[in-house]
Formats: sequence, structure tokens, C-alpha cells
Amino acid sequence: MKSNVERKHRLLFSVVAILYWYAIYIYVPILPTYVTHLGGTLKMVGLVVGSYGLIQMLLRIPLGIWSDRIGKRKVFITIGVLLALGSSLLMGLFPSVLAVLVGRSLAGAAAATWVSFTVLFSSYFPSQEAPRAMGLAVFYSIVGQMIATSMGGYIAEIYGWQAPFLLGALVGLVGVLLSLRIKESE
Repeated sequence: MKSNVERKHRLLFSVVAILYWYAIYIYVPILPTYVTHLGGTLKMVGLVVGSYGLIQMLLRIPLGIWSDRIGKRKVFITIGVLLALGSSLLMGLFPSVLAVLVGRSLAGAAAATWVSFTVLFSSYFPSQEAPRAMGLAVFYSIVGQMIATSMGGYIAEIYGWQAPFLLGALVGLVGVLLSLRIKESE
């Protein structure tokens, strides 16, 4: 039977994971239109959208190796949520095509830290429950992305272009503060 401490760690992790993905995805529904609204070409839209995947691809394996070498996961989780916050804040406060390109690249760097999330979360489970742990981690990521993308356009329509970015930063701030309470596995 799971102890209350184990449940608390798993619950805290699930909330941080959902907030992390929310902060990265809240503005995605408006991103291409926003870039053209700021005067960007369709070529720039492609660069902005593609920068997320490129940076994530370049950083994910090195960050995972680094995390394994130092044997720490929590610091990478906090950095990841902090990057998600910074990404949203940059795009929300500085409405320019360059800020959006840099901001979305930062979001790719944030997403590259996901490997540390999954490794730490799986450590909260017995080894024979690793598939369950991975399934739950993926579920939390999808929940955060689904809630964010379903709200992003609506929020922008009602409150303006910057609103999804600023909300992403606020959610990211809550995620950073909660990530500080995550327990590193022994």
C-alpha cells in the first residue's frame, strides 16, 4: 500500500508537470497568426515553429546525459519550468518577431528537460511499475498540453494577443515555486 508521503510526491509531480506543459503550450494556437500579425513572413513562421523542435532535439540527449552524470533530476525540472516561464514572459512583454523566435527556442530548451521529469517520476515507483509511471507521466503532459491549447485562442480573443503569453508566465511561476518542493529520489 502506498504511503501518504509517496502519494504527496506523485501528486506534486503531476501538478508541476501539467503546469510545465501548460506554460509551453498556452500560446501555440495563436503563434503562427501572431508572428504574421507582428509583421513576420511565412518563412519566419516556419523558423519560429521549427525552432522549438530543433532546440529540443539538440539539447535533450546532452541534458539527459548531464543529469545522469550528476545524479540529479530536480534541478533540471526547476530549470525546465523556469525556461517555460521565461519563454512566455519574453514573448508576452516584448511583442516582436525576434522575441517570439527566441522565446519559442527557449520553450524548446524547456521541453528538452522532460527526460529528467520522467526519470525522477519513475523513481517514485517500484521498478516493476515503470511502465505505469511512464504512462502517467505522458498522461500529465497531454493533460497540460490539451488544456492549454484548448484555452489559448479563446484567451487571446477575449484579452488580447499578449494574454496567453502572460498567463503562461504566471502558470510557469507557480510551477517553478512548486518544483522547489519536489523530492529528489534517494
